Amino acid sequence: MLLGIASPYKLKVRADKFLQVSRLIKQRRYAKEACDRGYVFINGKRAKPSEEVRPGDRITLDLPSGRVEVEVLEVPDGKSVSKEKSAKLYRVIGMPSAPSSLYNISMTRDQALALIKSSVPNKNLVKHMIACAACMRAMALRHGYDPDRWELAGLLHDLDVAETSEDFAKHGIVAVQRLRAMGFGDEEVLNAILAHAEKKPLETPMERALYAVDPTTGFIVACALMHPTKTLAGLDLEFLKKRFKERRFAAGASREQMASCESLEMSLDEFLTLCLEAMRGVAPELGL
Repeated sequence: MLLGIASPYKLKVRADKFLQVSRLIKQRRYAKEACDRGYVFINGKRAKPSEEVRPGDRITLDLPSGRVEVEVLEVPDGKSVSKEKSAKLYRVIGMPSAPSSLYNISMTRDQALALIKSSVPNKNLVKHMIACAACMRAMALRHGYDPDRWELAGLLHDLDVAETSEDFAKHGIVAVQRLRAMGFGDEEVLNAILAHAEKKPLETPMERALYAVDPTTGFIVACALMHPTKTLAGLDLEFLKKRFKERRFAAGASREQMASCESLEMSLDEFLTLCLEAMRGVAPELGL
């Protein structure tokens, strides 16, 4: 208090709350998660969600999408702060590029893989995402697009599957919200995640590819498990096509969705062959 006037600021606040009100991370639950995962440092030390933040502190966000370091200028005393005011709570003191680029930096495959492994407890679902990533990479190379970005779409498309298992209407939406909150801003990848979950129309080649690849990987795994060798190496196109016609086999793999590869000017034979070869490339990770 100064000259009898109450100040709108106090000397300290929880780390997760500061990250949220400053809009460095847009939602408090994701700010808490970032702390819990070890992405947040205060004055060089790993911070818990309850760690106290004071003016003058240096906060480092070492997110999968990029790194940023800020100095805390003010600590708000209140639950909400205007967007204009939130930007004045800190100043950026360390970043590999302009501040706005934090929301456009992508992830490496290793970072994305670490994220899904820590988010999805079901190992078979993790393998599904690895298989989709391999197929998406092959699809990108086939059509002349960036294979790293298409691979990310495959890896991240089911990021929220554990969180939305009992409310599948939110599948895709939660994943995109979470990735945005972490600073990931590749709109084409985010839209592909939404489109595969039918939360938006299929528009781009990446979206159409992921939509077709998603059930195809599960179908190919089911074929491998049925084959006498129990391996991807033992499969061939003839075996896949025969199982494709058996609608009761791997019934959850939509044949119509798989056949939508034709929207990318690929025959079903070419598509199945490409996906099989791509999955063979990651067979050790798939255990097949």
